[in-house]
Amino acid sequence: MGGNVFFEIFIFWYMAIIIWLVSGFSIIFFIIALIKKSQILMGISLALMLPNILLLFFQELEPILIFLFIVWFALQIFMLFRLCKHMNVNTA
Repeated sequence: MGGNVFFEIFIFWYMAIIIWLVSGFSIIFFIIALIKKSQILMGISLALMLPNILLLFFQELEPILIFLFIVWFALQIFMLFRLCKHMNVNTA
């Protein structure tokens, strides 16, 4: 058994379980961040999604998953900047 087999096993489990857990937690933190208008929670949501975005560079995924990950990540970045702008207006 070479190192390649262990990598394939890791990718299998990552794709089967971890990717969906991380995406789910990202969505939960995103919703809570919008409700509480929290930059920190929005940043956590963004950070949780980052491994899935990095996976796009190393693993070939279904085209619909690629599209959904990129759209979700872009939405998170947009909302983070919007929250930051909103918080800066309120503090000034």
